[in-house]
Amino acid sequence: MTIGIDVSSLFGEMVMCSATSDIVLKKMCYLYVGNYAKGNPDLALLTINFLQRDCKDEDPMIRGLALRSLCSLRVANLVEYLVGPLGSGLKDNNSYVRMVAVIGVLKLYHISTSTCIDADFPATLKHLLLNDPDTQVVANCLSALQEIWTLESSTSEEAARERETLLSKPVVYYLLNRVLIIVAVICLPKEKGGLGIRDIKNFNLTLLGKWRWNLFHHQGELWARVLDSKYGGWRNLDEDRRGSNESFWWQDLRSMFQPLQEGNWFQNEISWKVGFGARVRFWEDWWKDVGVLLMLKHPRLYLISCQQEQFVQQMGRFSDAGWEWSFQWRRSLFDAEIDVADRFLGDTEGISIHPDRQDKWVWKGDSSGNYSVGSAYKLLLGDSMDENQDGVFNELWNLKIPSKASFLLGD
Repeated sequence: MTIGIDVSSLFGEMVMCSATSDIVLKKMCYLYVGNYAKGNPDLALLTINFLQRDCKDEDPMIRGLALRSLCSLRVANLVEYLVGPLGSGLKDNNSYVRMVAVIGVLKLYHISTSTCIDADFPATLKHLLLNDPDTQVVANCLSALQEIWTLESSTSEEAARERETLLSKPVVYYLLNRVLIIVAVICLPKEKGGLGIRDIKNFNLTLLGKWRWNLFHHQGELWARVLDSKYGGWRNLDEDRRGSNESFWWQDLRSMFQPLQEGNWFQNEISWKVGFGARVRFWEDWWKDVGVLLMLKHPRLYLISCQQEQFVQQMGRFSDAGWEWSFQWRRSLFDAEIDVADRFLGDTEGISIHPDRQDKWVWKGDSSGNYSVGSAYKLLLGDSMDENQDGVFNELWNLKIPSKASFLLGD
């Protein structure tokens, strides 16, 4: 057959051989039947039975091959045998079978347009386009729908509208979201099933984090003093004061750490190691391991404190017994605030102040306690894969609403 020899006389025998369980031999039989079915229409009808049977086989490869061969038969009255297998194929749990079924729907449309439309196959393809997890199935659906609605638009206003909305904003947003998910997956380490390709966005954030770390730990160096003089240094990154002459780099550095009060990946991974407390703000910094800023945990006391925005070393003094806190209030405490004050004192007791040590940060993401781009990148990569990126889109595309309404979602 492949070298031009006519072997159509073996059609009957090849039909019988198609019952084999050998997938290679079965595939050869499918190719033979598809090639000679037009010249043997009567015998070709006999092949429909075993093809329909194979469309229900346990092996997805056989199901897909049988469905593809069934849709390729060039015989009369084929339409009545296609609707059932195509409907089952579009709902198959194997992506290869669904991919073949989508192409089969397009073939059915060209054979019998009315049958394809009456079976509501275009609506099924639209559902697969927005919901199928396999990218090749989605691509086939998009291609098939574009061809179907382009041909139908000349006679149907509804088809014309469907064609206009095929690449409307909701569909584009969904497909772009699918691409982002794929990018996130291939950026995973190889041991986690990815390709190990570096995620540029996360990697850029880790480099900005390195700048933030060095700004704090190297304040005496020339470059840090220049930034401190021009922008306010590392402390200005935590505050909402913005200058009119800030560079794009400094704006990026600031934006990655806001809003501070809600926490962020960098802030959550550092802990203060308090020395003399000359750089740690008592109320406004995350220096105490109580799960939240002291100003947020004890807001009533913070409002009446005379020591807002003061450093730890300014909140007390050394005596013969060691460090003693000296809290100052704008008024006497009410009876209802006594219990709050007791809890506050419990949070501040047991703290050691060392006048001969500098305050520093400890990076929890590395055993050395020092910030590293590698450890920060692993942290960000893990957080990005934990997010449910499909959640909002799944809710949107599963809404049972008319196509007109779904079109408006893009505006």
